[in-house]
Amino acid sequence: MSSPLPTTAKSGDSSGQHLAPEVRKALEGFERLSEQEKTQFAGQIAGQVSIVQTERTTMYAGPIPSAEQLAQYEQVTPGLASEIVQMAQRQQAHRMELEKIVVAGQLRQGAKGQWFAFGLGIAGVIGAVYAGSTGQPWLGGVILSACVGTLAVTFLVGKKQESESRQRKAEAQPEA
Repeated sequence: MSSPLPTTAKSGDSSGQHLAPEVRKALEGFERLSEQEKTQFAGQIAGQVSIVQTERTTMYAGPIPSAEQLAQYEQVTPGLASEIVQMAQRQQAHRMELEKIVVAGQLRQGAKGQWFAFGLGIAGVIGAVYAGSTGQPWLGGVILSACVGTLAVTFLVGKKQESESRQRKAEAQPEA
């Protein structure tokens, strides 16, 4: 008759070395029992034994693996850990260069927009003064109002978009 309880660990290590010393001692004592005693013991503890399984999950975020994983890569292929770190450094330098280009482009675009708005404002004022001086003050008022109103609305919409963009970036950043 076979034993209803396992007498050795079954996770690939039949020596039981991965078990706690108390568990190993109990298993050794169990193995010394006769088949009848093992069956009797199993009947007595049936329903009282529970199996606990633990799982360990590790995570990291970022371009470089953890130090333990880098050490494992280095054991598999010498020089691989160094290559991974250098690759992350090159990627970071590339990203920073792209950010410089984008920021410079945005500054140029903003400056062009301001000069265009200034030119539009001057043209509107000149047109309004000319219309007013030629006997059509109501036309001058309409031109000036339209010009100033357009500039004001454009400015306010731009400020609102800038504020929303800053808020989205602040919400996306993890809190330290």
